[in-house]
Amino acid sequence: MVILLAGLAGLASAQSLTTSPASPVTYGTPVTLIANLTGSGFCGGVDVGFTSPVFLGSATTSQGSCIATLGPFGPATFPVGTYDLAADFIGLDIQSLAVLVVNQPTPTITLMTSGSPSIVGNPVTLTATVSGTSGTPMGFVSFFDGNSIFPFLGPVGLIGGTATGTTSALTAGSHSLTARYGGNTTYLSTLSTPVNQTVLVLTATTLTAAPSPSIVGQPVTLTANVSPVDAAGYVEFYDGNSAIYSADVNAGVVSLKTAALAPGNHSLFAKFYGFNGDSPYAGSTSAVVPLMVNQIATTTSLQASPLSSTPGQTVVLTATVSPPTAGGTVTFMDGSASIGTGGLSGGTASLSTSNLSIGSHSLTASYGGDTNDAPSAPSPPVTETVNRITTTTSLQAAPTSSTPGQNVVLTATVSPPSAMGTVTFMADSTAIGAAPLSGGTAIFSNYTPSIGSHSLTASYGGDTNDAPSVSSSVTESVGQLTTTTALVASPNPSVPGQNVTLSATVTPANATGTVTFLDGSNTIGSPQTLNGGTASISISTLSTGGHSLTASYGGDANDAPSVSPAV
Repeated sequence: MVILLAGLAGLASAQSLTTSPASPVTYGTPVTLIANLTGSGFCGGVDVGFTSPVFLGSATTSQGSCIATLGPFGPATFPVGTYDLAADFIGLDIQSLAVLVVNQPTPTITLMTSGSPSIVGNPVTLTATVSGTSGTPMGFVSFFDGNSIFPFLGPVGLIGGTATGTTSALTAGSHSLTARYGGNTTYLSTLSTPVNQTVLVLTATTLTAAPSPSIVGQPVTLTANVSPVDAAGYVEFYDGNSAIYSADVNAGVVSLKTAALAPGNHSLFAKFYGFNGDSPYAGSTSAVVPLMVNQIATTTSLQASPLSSTPGQTVVLTATVSPPTAGGTVTFMDGSASIGTGGLSGGTASLSTSNLSIGSHSLTASYGGDTNDAPSAPSPPVTETVNRITTTTSLQAAPTSSTPGQNVVLTATVSPPSAMGTVTFMADSTAIGAAPLSGGTAIFSNYTPSIGSHSLTASYGGDTNDAPSVSSSVTESVGQLTTTTALVASPNPSVPGQNVTLSATVTPANATGTVTFLDGSNTIGSPQTLNGGTASISISTLSTGGHSLTASYGGDANDAPSVSPAV
C-alpha cells in the first residue's frame, strides 16, 4: 500500500480500465492491462491493484503520469474465455471494471495435390497443412471434391500440422478440391482455398510419313492417329522444333499432305492436345519419324560451237541441265582444268572462250547443284579441235627473166599478215635461203640464178598459231648474155703473099671461149682463144681478089655466140 500525498484523493475526478489490444482478442495474443486515473491534481505514486478473478499484480503510476500498466500476459493467463477485470486504486477507494473476451484463433490451412493434371486411375495425393499462432494445431482434416466429402478417405488426423490422403478414384474432368480443419479447443475450424485438379483420359499418338524417302517437291502425307478414337482436340505436326501444321482430330485421325519439306534429314513427330468440356483428354506425343528428302536428280549435257576452231576464235560452250528449274552454276572444264563458270537460267548456262590452245580438247560441263537440285555427273565430253590458222603463201621474183650474174629479188607474202616465223626459198627443190616474216612479208635478195629455167617456190614453216604453206611455183628464166663480135683486117687492101692480121673483139670483154675466122664459108686457121675480149690470127695466103671475111664467136657458159659483120 502506498500512502497518498495529502489532498490527492480530492483531486481525482475519473478513472478507467482498458486492455491492449482492446477486447475481444484472439487466443495467444499478449494482453496488457491499462489503468488510467485522470484529474486536475497530481497523479504520480498511486498504486493500482489488478484482479481477474484472482489477484494479477500491482503497478504504480509513474511520476507525472496518471497511467499504470501491467503485463503483457500470455495465453497461459488468459485461455479462451470471458474475464471480468478490476483495477483497484489503492488508498483512493476507487475501482474500475472491464471485460476481456479471448476467442479461439483461426489457423491457416493450405491444400496441395501431387500434380495437376493427373491421369484417370492414377493415384493423386492430397496434402493439407494447418498452422496456427499458438502452437501446432491438433485434430482432423476432411477432404472435399466440390461439396462432397471423400467418403473413402474420411477424416485424417493431423500429424505435426499435416494431414495426407491418397485417392485413385477421381473421374475424368475438372475437380475443385478443398480441405477443412475441424478445429479444437484452441483453434477454430477453417476451410482451405480450392485447388483445381484436372483429371485427364490417357491418349496415345502415332505418326506415319509416306513416301519415305521422298524427293524435293514430292507431296508427303503425314498421318497422325490418336487413340481413343473419340478423343477430341487437335494435332500439331512438328519438323524438328518447328510446328508446321495443326488441325482438329476427326475420328482419331489427322492428315497433312505437304510438298514444302526442304532437302535433308527431317525428324517428324505429332503432338495431340485435347479438351472437350468435362471430359478432357491428356496430351500425347508420337515417336519421332525420320524422313529423308532427297534433292532432285539432274543431268547435264554440253554443246560447243564451232567444234573446229582456230587460235583466238571464240568458242561458245552451252550446258543444258535437266530439270530446267535447276539453279546455281555450271563449271566448264578442259580436261581437269576449269576454264570458267556460268549461271543457269531456264536450264542453260553458257561460256564464251577464245583462249583454247592448238590441239584437241576434251570439254565437259559440271553442275554443282543448289538447295533443291543435286549435283550431276559431268556431261559426256565434247571434243573441240583447235587447228592452226590456214595460211597462203605467194611468191614474186623480180625480174622473172634474168641473165647470168644478175641478182633476183624473191618476195614471199604470207596471209594472214599476223603470221610469224620464217620463209624458206627454194629453187628447183633446193633451199637457196631463208628470211623472217615481218608484216606478212619475207624478202630474199641474194639469189643469182644460173643460166636456164628455174622453178622457184616459197615455203612458210608456220608458227604456234599459223599452219605451214607453200607458194605456187614461179619460173625464173636465165638466158646467156648477148654478145657482139667486131672484125678488123689489117692491112686492107693487101697484096698477094702479104701478111694480113685479123682481129676480133667480143663484147662484153669478159666473155671467154674461142673465135673462128672465116673466109666466106671456109675456116681460116684454127679457132683463137679470147683474151681480154680479143682474139687475132695472121694469114698470108689470101689469093688475089675480094674476100668476105667474118669472125664467129662460139660463146661460153654465160655468153651467147655472135658473128661479126663481114669485112
